[in-house]
Amino acid sequence: MSWFGIRGIGSFYYLAFALESMQHRQMQDILPIVPLALAVITSSVVVHGISATPLMNWYHHLRKPER
Repeated sequence: MSWFGIRGIGSFYYLAFALESMQHRQMQDILPIVPLALAVITSSVVVHGISATPLMNWYHHLRKPER
C-alpha cells in the first residue's frame, strides 16, 4: 500500500518551501532543482497511474476469501 503514497504533494510542498525561503541572490542555487522536481512528479504520476490497476487487482486477489 505504500506504493500509492503522496510523493507528488510532498515534492511540491518542499519545492515551494525552498523557493519561498530563498533570498533573491540565493534563488539561482535552487532554480536547477525545479525541472528535476517537476520531472520526478510527472514520472511518478505516470508510473503510479499505469501500475495502480494491476497492483490493486493483485491485492484484491490475495485478499479474496477462499470458498
